[in-house]
Amino acid sequence: MSTFRSLAFLGLVSVSAAALAGDLSVAGMTPGKNHVINIAYFSSSIAVYAGPQSASYDGDAFEGYCVDLDHAQYPPVTFDVTPTAADGFTTYGARVAQLVNQYGLGVSTADQGAALQLAIWDVLVDGGDGLAVGNFKASGLNTGTTAFFSSYLGDPLTGASSLATIYNPTSHGAGGNVYQALIGPGGDHIANAVPEPASMIALGLGGMALIRRRRKQA
Repeated sequence: MSTFRSLAFLGLVSVSAAALAGDLSVAGMTPGKNHVINIAYFSSSIAVYAGPQSASYDGDAFEGYCVDLDHAQYPPVTFDVTPTAADGFTTYGARVAQLVNQYGLGVSTADQGAALQLAIWDVLVDGGDGLAVGNFKASGLNTGTTAFFSSYLGDPLTGASSLATIYNPTSHGAGGNVYQALIGPGGDHIANAVPEPASMIALGLGGMALIRRRRKQA
């Protein structure tokens, strides 16, 4: 393999490798925007913080919501994630993305933050059937959280964007039980995820075209 072809191949590999993952830093629950809620998830019952988590990716700060009840989070923590489009990532990814885009940036109270997180979990697990039935349930909510939850879940979300980013951990740490996937509004960081196959083919063809031109010039 010629030196130029080797460099072109290595360049393609380095581009795809760099796009695989980045660091997500989670400082903890956003102060003043969460409640401790008693939930039942399948056969497990536990008290959890419900609300946004203060996070940053690639230098951009945002408030992320948990979309992963199967793993714990012990902030402050930094771990590798792959930014992925929510729509298609899970069965109800598009609706969850719409919830985050419609309401996430407007959350300013604990009732709103807890209600939005509960709505996200209920949609993810049960398709949004409410907190009294299904495999995801919650109890002991105050009247404010209950009102916001009902409002969020009942919104048809007409016109809300379904483009949101899930920051999916590349691994779940020692024991496989830590690092949660979070969802954040918008899709700016999805460009840092693994390129689509067509994009990789285009990159490869571009590299081969350069090689052919170099050969003709030689």
